[in-house]
Amino acid sequence: MQRDVPVGGVLASVEVKTPIRCNNRYFPTGGYAQYFKSSSNAAVGVSRGAFRTSNSGIGLRWNLSAPTGNYSFSSTDLNSTSPMVGVAFPYLGGDKYYALQHTFELIKLGDVAGGSFRFPDFSVMSSPDSLLGGLYDKKLNTFTFPLINVAVSSCFVMENSILVKMGRVDANSFRGPGSMAQEKNFSIDLRCDAGARVNLTLDNTYQVGGYPGTIRLASSAQSATGVGIQVLNASTANHTPMLLGQPQMMGLASGGINSLKLAARYIQVASKVSSGKADGTLTFVLSYL
Repeated sequence: MQRDVPVGGVLASVEVKTPIRCNNRYFPTGGYAQYFKSSSNAAVGVSRGAFRTSNSGIGLRWNLSAPTGNYSFSSTDLNSTSPMVGVAFPYLGGDKYYALQHTFELIKLGDVAGGSFRFPDFSVMSSPDSLLGGLYDKKLNTFTFPLINVAVSSCFVMENSILVKMGRVDANSFRGPGSMAQEKNFSIDLRCDAGARVNLTLDNTYQVGGYPGTIRLASSAQSATGVGIQVLNASTANHTPMLLGQPQMMGLASGGINSLKLAARYIQVASKVSSGKADGTLTFVLSYL
């Protein structure tokens, strides 16, 4: 799982449909068939609208969609009989067919540890909504879950601040908008677990429109004008410009130290270039599986 998923975020999801057939031949006082959790289920509590699991950082959220509306079945304990879903159950009304749709989601509740867990099996009951309904509770569905294996891969940035030495460039070497100076290679070095999926996002606050991967120079009285700094993905054959403001997949990490290969260069972004300081600052954010 991705370590930076926010609390409340969905880790996994599955949908299950359960068709039911109702025929009321014996309960003249009943108008609805009720659908609810069995009181014999395990006594599993809830947190943030999800059932707790043996992995304290993960919960199981259960939402149900029925002809009468949407219900959160994980808003109460697993052995609670509320909420109840009612579907039409008219006396001597013949067969009535309904489809209930269940959405089960694994939710992040807090810090997640690697390991395995299995959620206990549980049942859902049906009962006629009548004076004698409680005597005729019937097990309608049983839900079973497989063993869930949780792998938490991670990376750590070895240096939070990276200085890229751009060197001195003659302002007269630029020949017009889009002309570029020589690239300067640099890298972001990480220590990773094997298999971590590394995503890099570069801040777009100072982006120069019309020039991909390019930021404005830091403003000062001594600043150069007419140029920006373009950041490139040096792991690609053509050193393509990085997209700013959106995550880019940089590859699967091997165990140990990994280097995200990048490059930077000055690029002319206006009709004229004047000499001066040509510094810039760019914030990066890493996320990983």
